[in-house]
Amino acid sequence: YDSLDDLRGYRIGITKGFANTPEFDTADDLTKIAFDTEADVLESLLRGKVDLILMDKFVCFHLMSTRFKNYKKEITSLTPALDKRLLYLMFSKKQPGAKAYVAHFNRGLAEIKKNGLYDLILQRHRFLPLKVIELVSLEWPPYAGSRIHENGFVSQIVTKAYNLSGYKVFIRFRPWARALKETESGIYDLAFPAYYSDARNERFVLVPLDISSRIGFMKINNGIPDTYGELSDLRPWRIGIVHGYVYRPDFDRADFLKKYKGYSDMELVRHLIRGEIDLAAIDKRVAGHLIGTLAGDRTFKFLSPPLDVKQLYLAFSKRGVNLERKIQAFKYGYDELRRSGTLTVLPGFIEE
Repeated sequence: YDSLDDLRGYRIGITKGFANTPEFDTADDLTKIAFDTEADVLESLLRGKVDLILMDKFVCFHLMSTRFKNYKKEITSLTPALDKRLLYLMFSKKQPGAKAYVAHFNRGLAEIKKNGLYDLILQRHRFLPLKVIELVSLEWPPYAGSRIHENGFVSQIVTKAYNLSGYKVFIRFRPWARALKETESGIYDLAFPAYYSDARNERFVLVPLDISSRIGFMKINNGIPDTYGELSDLRPWRIGIVHGYVYRPDFDRADFLKKYKGYSDMELVRHLIRGEIDLAAIDKRVAGHLIGTLAGDRTFKFLSPPLDVKQLYLAFSKRGVNLERKIQAFKYGYDELRRSGTLTVLPGFIEE
């Protein structure tokens, strides 16, 4: 339309008490029908009671995607917009300390604009375009994997956290050593889930997850003792490890042990089944998943004590663009997942 005159003859739904534009509000030659709420206004359009409605575009689309998502009718906005306005907070001048409240708010607003949280909130609610983040992981079910439900429960956590911050997530799966190398070079924004090491902390920015990994030595019942005291007690046995993994510093340095490198935990379990190794250094959740798919009727057991219990991390590339913003975006979404209780109901998120 070119002017308000073009809208004559149409029934226009409006919300009671709203100030629109002076020209529209005083246009007595337009047919305006007032409703109590914006939801009532939208429903009147969907039910054919009015021809047009006057409403904030974002409010309208939010209502369509929540309260009226079962309606199949398409709606569109006329151009040009009737008006574009800034939004305000209104502090009562009768309230003692109103000026101090305004000053506190302005300082907080300036801070979240500076640290990027302001943009994250706008992204989440689609007031800014979605951003893309590229992640890389390894085949490590049930934590992560290309062939399991929603790429594993840690993949779900990371994806959901970034979605809450307005990011579209792409995950690639690579052998772990390659995943870390490509992340360090800046090909990916972050690799996950990673163990902590001092050397790794120098190469990446590590952000912790509230998830622990219990690592132990798994065997088939074949005469190997169920317990050990020192690492030196393991000298007689062939121990499978995964290339690129960080286990425990003293174990990683123990050159007196017979270690055989594989490129995945699945490869270790297969070597163990075939008798090519005696023990597999492996996470207990991962072992439980793989045994169910590979082991058949074989009985596996973990030596006591466990080798280590490690916290899992995201490893961010120090060469990534807008690194601090991406870290903050994850923390923002992750904190909301924790508050909502979403983390503990994900399949696979079961403590030992």
